[in-house]
Amino acid sequence: MTSTLVGLMVFHIQFQYGIRIPVAESHDMYPALEAYQESVEQRYRAGGYAFANFRPWRHVYSPAAGQLFPELRFARVRYFERPNPAAPERSPDLAAWTDVTIACDAKGDVAYRPYAHSRNDPFAALLVNHQIKIQTNRDAELVWHTFCDISGRHFTHKQQPFERISDREWHLGQGSYEEGVSSGRDFRTTTTVTYYTRVTIDPETGRITSWKSCSDTSNRRTILIDPVEETEDNRSD
Repeated sequence: MTSTLVGLMVFHIQFQYGIRIPVAESHDMYPALEAYQESVEQRYRAGGYAFANFRPWRHVYSPAAGQLFPELRFARVRYFERPNPAAPERSPDLAAWTDVTIACDAKGDVAYRPYAHSRNDPFAALLVNHQIKIQTNRDAELVWHTFCDISGRHFTHKQQPFERISDREWHLGQGSYEEGVSSGRDFRTTTTVTYYTRVTIDPETGRITSWKSCSDTSNRRTILIDPVEETEDNRSD
C-alpha cells in the first residue's frame, strides 16, 4: 500500500512539476538528439567566444501531448553558455540557460525542433502539419496543455482561461497585468495589458491555421496623487 502511494506521488510530481526521466543512449530517438546537440556545440565552437554545456536529455511526459500527437515522443534539454577562457576578446553577455524540446516519430526521425529565437513558430507548424482541430472547449484545453507541457511552462499556466472569439478564432492562455506608462510629481498613468495566444482556424474543418502570441492594451488611465497621502506613505516607509 505504501509503495503504491509513493508511486502515485512520484507520478503526480512528474506531471505537475516537470521531473523527467533521462533518455537512454540505447533509445531510438537518442541519435537525433545527439545530432542536434552536436550541431549546437559546433556552432559555439565556430563562434569561439563560448561553449554550450548540456545537461542530460529527458523524456517529456505529457498526457495531453500523448493524446494530441500519439505517434510522437518528446524530449527536452537545458544547456548553459560558458565563456571560452581562450577567446582573444571578452565574451559578450551570455544566456543563463536555454531550454529546447525536440519530438521524434516512431522511426526516430525529428518531427519537431525549435527555430532560432522562437518558441511559437515550430509549435504552429506542428499543429498545422498534423491537421489538429479546435472545435470544442475540450479541444482548446488539450492544445493549450500540450503547448505548456512541451514548452516547459510552469503548470499554473495550464489554468489560464481560453475563449472562443468567433468561428475563426480562439484566444488561449489569457492573462493580464497593470503596466506603468508615465508618471509625474502629482500623477501616474497606467494601462492594462492583456496577453493571450491567438489561434485561427478554418471554420469549415476546424483545423488550426495559425498560432501567435499577442498582447493588447486597454483602460489607459491617469491617477492623481494626493501630496498629503504620498507624504504619509513615505513616512510610514
